[in-house]
Amino acid sequence: MMQFNLLPDVQLAYIRTQRIKRLVIVSSALVSSVSLFLLAIMLLFVFVLQHKALSDEAADIGKYSSQLKSINNLDTMLTVQNQLSTLTTLHENKPAVGRLFTYLSKVTPSGATLTQVQIDFTKNTLLIGGTVGSTTGSASNGSLGAVSSLTDNLKAAKYTIKGQPGSVAAFSQVVLSSFSRSSYQSSFTITANLDPNLFNAKYNVTLDIPAGSDTNGGFQGVQ
Repeated sequence: MMQFNLLPDVQLAYIRTQRIKRLVIVSSALVSSVSLFLLAIMLLFVFVLQHKALSDEAADIGKYSSQLKSINNLDTMLTVQNQLSTLTTLHENKPAVGRLFTYLSKVTPSGATLTQVQIDFTKNTLLIGGTVGSTTGSASNGSLGAVSSLTDNLKAAKYTIKGQPGSVAAFSQVVLSSFSRSSYQSSFTITANLDPNLFNAKYNVTLDIPAGSDTNGGFQGVQ
């Protein structure tokens, strides 16, 4: 069986154009429907679901706020809790003051008695005052030598930190700021800057004085 296409070319082109037009219209309608559906879902989420969620959260905030306000002395409890949370940090950062007497016993020569010790952990400064000589006899010429030994010991003192190599000067800018002599005793005052690691509780510090220095247990405590 044979078929013949008797339609002219112009009419065939028109039919194909109409088919494409219908396809475009159907596709556009489908895309528009999907877009409208997505828009409806977004509007539902924004104006219904999200609004409900915000309302529920506001209600919960009001509920829990009322519960907190009903607790007696809440402000005091929160203040105490905040202070307790800082105790650990404060404890870790506090200086190890107990090391001071160990350090002084190592640098103080025989014959010297310390009567005043002031230490400023903010400025990292140290002031030492004391006497040399006897309360019953005359002040000897060796008084100045004992003070010089104390000054030299401070200048030469070095410290090491356990687990770390090398040693570091413990004191700097050591100055004999005053020296006076009476009939029986000589008084002195020494100022110095100290390395803050000496009293850092996080480190295991050892203070060393060079061999040959006069450190024969002259430290007798602060009177």
